[in-house]
Amino acid sequence: MIDYDTGGSYEEALALVGVARRELVAEVAVEQGQVEAFCSQIEDARAAYWDHDLSDAPGGLLMAVFQRLPWRPGGAKREVAFGATIPLPMRTLVNVSTETTFFRQLRVGDRLTAVEELVAVSELKQSRLGKGHFVTTRSIYVDQDGDEVAENVNVLFRFSPDEPGSGS
Repeated sequence: MIDYDTGGSYEEALALVGVARRELVAEVAVEQGQVEAFCSQIEDARAAYWDHDLSDAPGGLLMAVFQRLPWRPGGAKREVAFGATIPLPMRTLVNVSTETTFFRQLRVGDRLTAVEELVAVSELKQSRLGKGHFVTTRSIYVDQDGDEVAENVNVLFRFSPDEPGSGS
């Protein structure tokens, strides 16, 4: 379990709704080798993914191109979920839901940028995991020409785990 200690309060987090943003630039372009490796793992035989002239890529690669390289000269920067950076006293998180809408087909050669925005922070809620806040973020993915490719809405639960045997 990773400890996300951002400090802060619900009021501070709430003040960032609609204001807090982060821009991420994919370190690599969508590449045919990625497409074929991905499709091979999920056994997707769709011709458009295997035909180098068509250059289509599966939507499942959208998040993969934003994974940081584990090493690069000068050191690698570790990115955490945007919802984990919002100032809240809760230090643990779990992903609750994610919904992606595509505006166009992902293509080999796309160099993507994402702009993430804080959309909502719920009031304090009690769950079986503990007390916490649901943090909703929205990401817009654009290509090298500034055209929108997709939108992703993600919900995390930032919480303080209940102690075993606490009866919650």
